[in-house]
Amino acid sequence: MSNIPKIDLLSLQDRRLVYLYAMPAAILTCLLGEVLILLGLHHSNFDAVGFPFLIVFFSFQFILFYRSTSYFSVAELSLLSGIFLYLTASLAYALTYPLNVNVAGEIGANGLWSIAIHTMIFWIFGSRRGKRISTLYFVGAVLLTLSTYINSLIKGYGVNELFYLIQLYFSSFLYIIITATFTRNIEARGVQVKEMSAQAYTDTLTQLPNRRFLEMQLEQQRFLAEQQHKIFSLVILDIDHFKAINDTYGHQAGDNVLQQIGKLLTTHLRQGDFVGRWGGEEFLILLPSCNTNCAIEIMERIRKHVATYTFNLEISATFSCGISEWQSKTSIAEMLEHADDALYQAKRGGRNQTIAA
Repeated sequence: MSNIPKIDLLSLQDRRLVYLYAMPAAILTCLLGEVLILLGLHHSNFDAVGFPFLIVFFSFQFILFYRSTSYFSVAELSLLSGIFLYLTASLAYALTYPLNVNVAGEIGANGLWSIAIHTMIFWIFGSRRGKRISTLYFVGAVLLTLSTYINSLIKGYGVNELFYLIQLYFSSFLYIIITATFTRNIEARGVQVKEMSAQAYTDTLTQLPNRRFLEMQLEQQRFLAEQQHKIFSLVILDIDHFKAINDTYGHQAGDNVLQQIGKLLTTHLRQGDFVGRWGGEEFLILLPSCNTNCAIEIMERIRKHVATYTFNLEISATFSCGISEWQSKTSIAEMLEHADDALYQAKRGGRNQTIAA
C-alpha cells in the first residue's frame, strides 16, 4: 500500500544538481592551474603532477553523477575521499618542501577546500554521524600535517608557517561545530515539517490519507494517464446502514467499524493502490493500472470478505461501491460523478454490491 510520501531534508536530486555544477567548475580550476604552471606563475611540483589526475578524476565523477543514480552513494563517497586525500597530501608536501612551495597559500587553499569536504560529509551522513566523521577527518589531517611540519622544523624549515597552521586548525574545528549545530537544527525542523505534513494529509480517526491527499493523487494519476497512456480506476465505497450502527451501538462503535474497515481495505488492496477516507462513512480507492474488470474483481473480493467479518460487539457490516474507469479526456470531476452514480445504483439495488459506471 502506498502512503503519504516522506519529506527529504536534502534530496538526492538537489545534491546531484550541485555536483553537476561543481565538477565542471573544479575541472576548469585545475586546467587554469595547469596553464599557470606552464606560464611559470604557479610553482608546485605536486600540483604539476596532481592537476592532470584531478581533471580525469573530476571528469569521471561528472559522468557518474550525470548518467547514473544507481551508484550515486559510491560516487559521493569516492569524490569525498579523493578530495580529502589530495588536499591532505598537498599540504603535507608543502610542509615537507617549504622552499619549493608557497606554504601560506597552500594552507589557505586547504582551509577553503576543507569547507567543501565538511559540507559534503554533513550532507551525506547527517548531523550525528557527520560530526563524528568530520572530527575523524579533522584529527587525521591534523596528525598528518603536524607530524610533517615538526619534521620540517627539525630540518630548520617552516618556522613562519606555525601561525597559519594554527588558524587552519581552529577555523576547521569551528566550522565543524557550526555546521553540526546548523544541520541538527535543520533535521529537527524537518521532522516537525514531516509531522505537520502527515497531519495535514491524514484522517485522524482512521489514520488513512484524507480527502486533500486523495485529490492530489487523483490529479497525478490523471496526468500520468494522459502523458504515458496508462489506465486507472477509482472506487467510491460507502458503508451500508451506517447510521443504524451508530444509533444501535453508539458512535464509538461506529468509529471502530470505520477504523477496522480502513485496516481491512489497506490489507487487501494491492501494493501501489491508494485508499483514504473521502468523508463520513465513505472511502475512496485509487487503483493504478487497473481497468473496470480488474477493479470489480478486487472490490468483490474485499466486499465478500467484509460481509463475513465480525466487528467489535459482534457487529456485522457491509458496503456498497461504485467504480469509474478513466477514459481519455475525462476530468476527475466527471470520474467522481460517474462513480457516485454507480454507488447510488448499488444502494438503490439492494446494497452490499459493486456497480461499475
